[in-house]
Amino acid sequence: MWPEFFAPGDAAVSCVGANACHRVEDGRSALRLETGEPINHTRNYDVVTRFLNCGAPEASSALTKPLDGVDPHGGGELFQPGSGPEVTFLEWFALE
Repeated sequence: MWPEFFAPGDAAVSCVGANACHRVEDGRSALRLETGEPINHTRNYDVVTRFLNCGAPEASSALTKPLDGVDPHGGGELFQPGSGPEVTFLEWFALE
């Protein structure tokens, strides 16, 4: 989930990319993720769970904020409904 949704290679659509909106070191919101090596995925998971709605994943603010036309996001709309990041996010909940 980390490289596909929160930290994709394209910095323009990365939560922790060049704009640093959600990096723990200099982020500007409650969603602050560690990016140092090695990445503390356990800590990041604990932070992200506050932005998830496990009963209705499509209503999770971790998804609705960057999704075009759904929920205002200070960082802009990062991807379109039905795009790869949205599919990846929703598939993450389908894993057992």
